[in-house]
Amino acid sequence: MIFAGGDEIADSPLIRPEMSGWYWGNILFGGLIGMIVVDPITGSMWNLSPDRIEHPLSAEQADMIRQGKGFVVVLVQDLSARERAELVRIN
Repeated sequence: MIFAGGDEIADSPLIRPEMSGWYWGNILFGGLIGMIVVDPITGSMWNLSPDRIEHPLSAEQADMIRQGKGFVVVLVQDLSARERAELVRIN
């Protein structure tokens, strides 16, 4: 589910982990250290599916974001150069 403010709750596709094929590639390329220690600790042994979830905003939700009372999650590579220049680090 996606909660985006107000009373609206939207259904979303189930996000599920799938084991990466590259995890098994550790047998050939990364050895046991990669397979038993590195990939499980870093989470690299998993891919999340589906790759993309899109949910259109209602007018109320868009207004909340414009007022600074909410936020939108996007990937950096999906931003324009102008939008990247306006990013503010929060951690």
